[in-house]
Amino acid sequence: MIRYIQNIPTESLVDIVGFVVKPTNKVKSCTLSDYELQIKGAFTVSKTTKAKLPYTFESASRPDEKFIKEEPTDMRRGNKEQVVRVTLDTCLNNRVYDLRTITNHAIFKIQAAVCRIFRNFLDSKGFTEIHTPKLIGAASEGGASVFEVKYFNIKAYLAQSPQFYKQMMISSDFERVYEIGPVFRAENSNTHRHLTEFTGLDLEMSFNEHYHEVLDLFDELFVNLFTELKEKYVYEISIVQKQFPVPAFEFLPKSLRLKFKDAVKLLKDEVVYIKQKIGVETVDDILKLISDIEEDEKKKAKNRSKKLKEIKELLNEIKESYDLEDFKDLKEAESMGEFDDLSTKNERFLGKAVKRNYKTDFYMLDKFPKAVRPFYTMEDPEKDGYSNSYDFFMRGEEIMSGAQRIHDPEMLRKSAIDHGIDPTTIQGYLDAFEYGVSPHAGGGIGLERIVMLYFGLGQVKRASLFPRDPSRLYP
Repeated sequence: MIRYIQNIPTESLVDIVGFVVKPTNKVKSCTLSDYELQIKGAFTVSKTTKAKLPYTFESASRPDEKFIKEEPTDMRRGNKEQVVRVTLDTCLNNRVYDLRTITNHAIFKIQAAVCRIFRNFLDSKGFTEIHTPKLIGAASEGGASVFEVKYFNIKAYLAQSPQFYKQMMISSDFERVYEIGPVFRAENSNTHRHLTEFTGLDLEMSFNEHYHEVLDLFDELFVNLFTELKEKYVYEISIVQKQFPVPAFEFLPKSLRLKFKDAVKLLKDEVVYIKQKIGVETVDDILKLISDIEEDEKKKAKNRSKKLKEIKELLNEIKESYDLEDFKDLKEAESMGEFDDLSTKNERFLGKAVKRNYKTDFYMLDKFPKAVRPFYTMEDPEKDGYSNSYDFFMRGEEIMSGAQRIHDPEMLRKSAIDHGIDPTTIQGYLDAFEYGVSPHAGGGIGLERIVMLYFGLGQVKRASLFPRDPSRLYP
């Protein structure tokens, strides 16, 4: 029997017959240490046919800080400190095999939980789940970033959002609707947070007095989500944290809500704080010091100047909030204007500033500049140049965008024209507002981004079962 078992290929499916017994000594190499199996028989159910597995699960599950660049075997020979790194592309090229790791099982159980919590919460608030078309006859929002497909003898497009249909449902007096479904974006974005197909968690609702009623509901939704994950998925979270050892996600019982202009001020105030902390007058002085330190460390200088030692110590004092790469974003943060859109660098820097000042990884920005929002966004009636729109952030990255929508048909038509959109291309959408529509607002959340940022995975593809990006269409 031993000879038979030794010849069963790794990762084959087997049936084991035996007795559960208490070991003389605890088993240190297994998850269960107080029991072991006394085998009486073994049967092969399904045999691995691959002569060689692409990599070991041990290699694919090592924490990030232990990773090194892949090297030929002979270059690693004799160096016990080095371990093999399995690249993300290698994992994705062998995705079915890769999904067997304990970390991936935990990630996608959490992803399933996010959907379940989202659905249960909205059901309890009187929402109706809907399913809108993903094949549409006209490119929405001006035709940008859509995939064109052949639909019999005419052109069609994959929907880049259920936005228009959600609003049509409000016009149909459904009042509160949500959808969990695929979203397609034909953006040639090769970044750590973009996918060409992802899962959207979308909702839309009418309100009585003010669009902040919708913000309040979103606040309750996310606090409920983070609380339930923290309380009910301790095991899965601990498994992921072993491979991706980032600090646990922090949130407030009442989510932080900042106006956009106050966020810009916070950015600039944070630049001032850092300059004062280090004892310099300009951002250029900081960048020069960082350059000197990096050059010094490249040379492995033993006799570093007293000034550089002091600066290094000062940087270490605030390293809990910032690192050297963050300081390279100071220039862009300092120069941001009141009506500029948030760049990726400024988003990240703002997240660090919020964390340092408010001790939270989750927050909302309200009242974005009108110029950087879609045509269907309602203007702020109290302050020119702004709008009744908002974004939500986790660990300094945007996960949701939303707004109060324009519900007046003439105002909506004019706004579309002002944004360069031909009204005839969205006529069905515009017609839905001719019968009287309740004031309403909503937003769209990226499921994969929530999971990526909750765990600090660093790459959204790790939170997608079979990710699609500009260069990946398989498996």
